[in-house]
Amino acid sequence: EVIYRERRRLLEKADLRDNVLDMLKEHLDLILEAHLDPDSPPDLFEENGLPEVLHALSMDIPMMHDIKQTELKGLSYDDLKEKLWDAMELAYKVREEHIGAEEMREFERQVLLHNIDSKWVDYLHNIDLLREGIQLRAYAQKDPLQEYKREAFELFTQMLESLKQQVVSIVCRVQVQEPDVDTIEEQR
Repeated sequence: EVIYRERRRLLEKADLRDNVLDMLKEHLDLILEAHLDPDSPPDLFEENGLPEVLHALSMDIPMMHDIKQTELKGLSYDDLKEKLWDAMELAYKVREEHIGAEEMREFERQVLLHNIDSKWVDYLHNIDLLREGIQLRAYAQKDPLQEYKREAFELFTQMLESLKQQVVSIVCRVQVQEPDVDTIEEQR
């Protein structure tokens, strides 16, 4: 139901800017959580995790290459998160200005629609595979229905996370080009 509701909203040409910004923010949170311990003192960030954070961010958002580790030296976890978010938001705004707001909304819509469709088909395929093998859980003295529900929920959560990560990467990395009018006319 969640997927169909989102897909319907996409087809109705809803403004997705806030959704994409939320995905960017969640992406930052996931990367920070994977590489940094919020309870560690800031001086440990430079050695343990900060280079990996910057590398991971720059892989998905090319403009993040401009951020240097020295600019982030000594910042607390929250200050670091805020500074990185400001840089990500600026990168998004620059990209939006470069492409154009209306074109960016259409591009985001197409990327989301394509990725939702693709990930949903993969999810349904994985659910079929899960359904075929779930009876084997009974041999392990586990309730097959409970195991099915748990694993299906995990698959759904993984699908959503993968969708968000892929959308962020595509929206921030792909170079949108205007169609060449002369080439199109020659092909006619």
